Formats: sequence, C-alpha cells, structure tokens
Amino acid sequence: MLARWVFTVWGAWLGALGLAAALTASQVWNPNPILPVGLAVLMLTALLGLAITAIVRLIRGPRRDRALAGLLVGTVPLWFLIGHILMATRPAFDRHVPPGWPTKVLAPLARPLADLEARWFYPERTSGKRVTMVGAQAKNAGALVAAMDRHVEASLARLGQSATWPIVWYRGPLFGLQRCAIYDMAIGTEVGQYQHGPDGLTDLDRHEVAHCVITRNYTAMSDPPRVLLEGWAQANQGTPAEELADTAWNDREKGLSLPLRRLVAPDWYWYSGTAAYNQGAPLVNYLFRVYGPERFLKLYTTCQQATFESDLRASLGVGLDELDAAYWADVERVVRTGPPARRWLKGLKLDPDIDPAAWDAFLADYFAAAARLVAPYDQVRLATTFRIAKGIKAGRDDPYEYEDRLTLLRSGPLARVRHRLNDGEYATLAHPDHSLRTFRKFIPEIVPWTIHEDAYQATPQEAYRRALEWIESASDDNAFVATHGGAALLQYAPQNYKGFGITIPDYEVARLTTSTSDGHRLVTLRLRTGPEVKGRDRVDSTLVFDADDLFVVRSIHYGEPLQNVVSDCRFEYDHPDGRPALRSFVRTIPAEQRTIRLDVEECRFGPIPEAEFALEPFLADLGPDRPNWQQAVEPSTATLLDWYWLAFVAGGISLAGGSGVALRSRDRRALRAD
Repeated sequence: MLARWVFTVWGAWLGALGLAAALTASQVWNPNPILPVGLAVLMLTALLGLAITAIVRLIRGPRRDRALAGLLVGTVPLWFLIGHILMATRPAFDRHVPPGWPTKVLAPLARPLADLEARWFYPERTSGKRVTMVGAQAKNAGALVAAMDRHVEASLARLGQSATWPIVWYRGPLFGLQRCAIYDMAIGTEVGQYQHGPDGLTDLDRHEVAHCVITRNYTAMSDPPRVLLEGWAQANQGTPAEELADTAWNDREKGLSLPLRRLVAPDWYWYSGTAAYNQGAPLVNYLFRVYGPERFLKLYTTCQQATFESDLRASLGVGLDELDAAYWADVERVVRTGPPARRWLKGLKLDPDIDPAAWDAFLADYFAAAARLVAPYDQVRLATTFRIAKGIKAGRDDPYEYEDRLTLLRSGPLARVRHRLNDGEYATLAHPDHSLRTFRKFIPEIVPWTIHEDAYQATPQEAYRRALEWIESASDDNAFVATHGGAALLQYAPQNYKGFGITIPDYEVARLTTSTSDGHRLVTLRLRTGPEVKGRDRVDSTLVFDADDLFVVRSIHYGEPLQNVVSDCRFEYDHPDGRPALRSFVRTIPAEQRTIRLDVEECRFGPIPEAEFALEPFLADLGPDRPNWQQAVEPSTATLLDWYWLAFVAGGISLAGGSGVALRSRDRRALRAD
C-alpha cells in the first residue's frame, strides 16, 4: 500500500506538470477545471494517505526503514511543487523579477483553483456580454457590467478586433493578490472603495480589464516590457490622452522621466514603476496613431528583453532612440496647446449670448497672464495659515474647528515643506539625491519625529518622485490659490472632477461680461453645470477677474442649488515687485455661519541657496532631537519568496535520503537472505 501511495503522488504531480506544459504550449489559459482540480485533489489525497500509512508503520512497525524511505521519496513532489509555486509567484510581489516559464506553466493550473476560491468567498455573479462581475454587493450590478462591456468593446475597437475571451472581473482580492490582472482575470476594486465616474466604473477597474483584453493575443513566448504593458492599460482606462501627455511632460520637466532605452533594460523591463505608467500611456497612444494596431500587436506579442531593439525594428522599422525622440515630440506638441485647464475650458458649451471669438480671446489673454503670474512661485519662500471658524453646529470654546499651517520652500526642482495640522505635523524634503518624509502626531502629546523609510523605493529617483507628490498634495490641499498667485482658473481641469460625475459637456459658460470699477477693467465669468447634471453635483460659480492686474481673481460666488448652500469668497493682494501676490482670501457661508480663511504670512520670491535643501538643515529645522527611523511599509513578501530554492534543496535531500534508506534496506534484506 505504501508503494501505491508513493506512485500515486508522483504520478499526479508529473501529470499536472505535463498538463500545465501542454496547456501553456497550446495557449489554453483557462482550461476546463475538472482535470486540474482532479489531479490536485488526487495528489493531496495520496499525500495524506502516504503520511498516515508511513507514520503508523514508523510507530508500530514492521519494516520501519521502508516506511521512512517511502515517506521521504513520496514527499519530494510536494517540496518541488512548493518551490515551483514560490518561484512562480515572485513576479507578483517583486516586479523586478521577470515572469518566466515557471509562472506561465503554473497559471493554467492555478486559474481553476482561483475560481473555486472566488465561488466560496464571492458567490454573487452578474454576467454581461463580455464581462462577468464577481463579488459585487451593489444594487446597480447590471449597470456596472453593461458599462464594463462598453469599455471592452471600445478597447477591442482600438485593437481592430471584434472578439475576445470571456473576462471575469473580481471585486476583491484572490489568493492575496489585489489590483492586478492575470490572463482573463481582472482583480479590481471592492465595491464602494474608490471614487468612480459617471458610468459607475473606476479607472483602476478599467485599467485591469484592459489588461485582460489585450492578453487574449498572447502566445507562450510573449513577454512585453512594462512600459508597453502598463502603458496600454493606462491609455485605455478612460483618461483623456491630453491628460496623460500632461502627466508625462510634468515628469520630464521635473527630471523624473527615463530614456526609453533605460525602460527596456533589465532593471526596468519587468518593473512596474511610475515611469512605466506615466511614460507608457502616451507612448502607446503615439504607437497606435502612427503605426496602427496590427503593428503594435506584433511588437507587443513577439518582443523579448534581450532582443527588444531588433524586435522594434522588425515590427515598426524604427530604433529605440528614434522612437524616444519622436514620441516625446508628440507629447510636447500636445502640451504646447496650453495647460489642461485651458483645453478643458476651450471645450465647454457656450451660452447663445456669448460670442465664441470673445471667449477665445479671453482664454488667450487669461492664460498668458496666468503664466506670468505663477512664474515667480518657482522660486519662493511661502508661509500660509488656513483656518475654518466654527459654525452654528459647533461649540464656542475654541474659535476654530480646523487650522493648519504650511511653510514651503521651492527652488526649481528642489522643494521642502512643513505642514502642521490639528492632529499632527508633516515635513517633506524633495531632492534628487536625498528625499525623505517625516511626521509626528499630537496624540496625546507631542512625540518625536518619525522618518518614513520606504522599503520599495529602490532608487533616489523613486524617493524624489514620491516626495514631490507629497509636497504637491500638501500645497494643493489648502494653499493652491496662494501658490498660484490668484490664477483661479488653473484649478479647473477634467481630472479635478473625477468622482463627481461631472464631465466636460456637463459644464457650460453662462456669462462672460466686462465692466469697469475704480479704473480697473473687470471680467465676470459664470460657470455652471447643465440641466442634465442631477443631484448634489449641480454647481453654479461666478468669478470676477481684474484684467488690468494679470487677471487675478477678485471674488467668487459659489452656489450649490440643490444643497441650498451659497458662499462668497473675497481675495486681497500685495504688490511687492509690481506684480500681484495673494495676501488673503476669506470665504463666508452665511447659512452655516462658517468662515474659511487663508492668510499668506510670508511670500518672498527669488533664488534659494541649494544648501537649504541639504539633509542636515532640514533635520535641524525639526528640532534638537534626532527623528526616529521607521519602515513605512511591511517587508515585501518577495524577501521570503526569494528563498524558494530551499524547497528544491529540501526536495533533493528528501529524494537522496529516501533513496539511500531504500538501498540500505535492500542490502540488509539481501544479506539476511544469504
């Protein structure tokens, strides 16, 4: 019986391995689950039977040596399977690791098991024409699936195809994996976890499903670089091409972009870093527009890292450096049409009383003035205080229910910020060579500063990029107007309205008039959502600009008709060098007896010595005590998966040990027979 269990374990394992190899070679990524699941159950059952039989024999006898040999040899497939699984899952946790043959061979076997887990944890399924959504508790599940079907149809049309495999869209993690795509499985967001657009879908879910659409074209040899793989999904997640070009160009101006040759080198080819997304999206858009879907798919499905440049020439007839220059020229052409806000405003619907030529002239004058207005803020020392005074529902022990102070130093690519909030304080330094972020909480009392040390930031460039993101988000929260000098329309762009259900056609220009007050030419602009916008998303705003003072905003009247909320915002300016610089703004909400106020306490333009962005001055400014260091993220699972080879070593030792015990047992029996 012991030998039968051993042979069954080995047979099931070898059968599963052979099946996986055959499925991979024939490009069957989603096989019928009966055979893979059956082999898995057979192997686990045989292992259990082997373990029970061998342990009983080891305890009670006879022939304990044969029992030990059988146990050692019979568990070898288990060790090899564990090593295979660890090696195959490494790319999912460490994106510097290429998804090689171990991953490809395991995927057809793991796919049915993942579906079994999903049926247990996510029993709800909603089927559409192209997509089946799994795990949604939403009442509008049918509408979500219909919207995702339309997204798939649009992606197929871009590829010049009409058919794809059925895509399964999971609304939650599987096997510990989340927000990723594996062949026909899109593991997306949980219901209600992320903001969504008017169709109910999130960009992230569209992104993962777009991966599934193009993966249908894979062969067993396909190994596209992440700049194309993530670029395709990013370019087809619903973000306008102009916005994608703006993001890439902003990275380039900050020194965060990478040459295409670097993005297809071994250290970036399989790495889904920020550059793969931000640069990949406009690159993919350029390739589709210039070379078409057929040639793009040829490159995407046949290229390899070692031969990428020759594969590029074979598919597109262009070299790496030529393509790099050409697509950046295309990105520059897009961004030179003006900032995102200008393009957004240019596309708005106009009231019949507004002359389109007058609207175009206003936009040209406004954004030319705005460029002059914000230019000095590239070299600035800025200190602001933002307060919200308590309203009718709040107590009166403290006049402010919220207060934060922000100090910003910016000198071109160098920046540092200190941001004090109600519950804590944050400080961030952005420098190409040394960037970090530190914080301290005020609960229950002031505690020492703690420095985040992100384990996944492998390079100073990644740390620099992340620090800039923190600084920009801190400034945008409460000091956008201060850091943009009163150029209020720069806040208006499509990306600012994601998640609010407002799209470009939903907004309209209701008024554009010119008047004179105290010798200044004033321009009044009224923007409102159209009647098709329903619910809380209705907005009606009137802005007054001083055309003789670089078009700074003097006042804004906000109206939210369905919420019965009206508020007014007034702006005051200084003119330190003849140009306006915001001194304060005050927003009053009469219905809530609430006041929101921003005061600019310091604003000095001019170059700042680079020494002030060194690490020591930054840390010294935090106080006499040295900050604590804390790893900001959990250690990567990949650090454990890197030891996958130990499983193969254990399997080899088990095989050698079992064989040795069996041979000695046979020799002893032969001696007794003699």
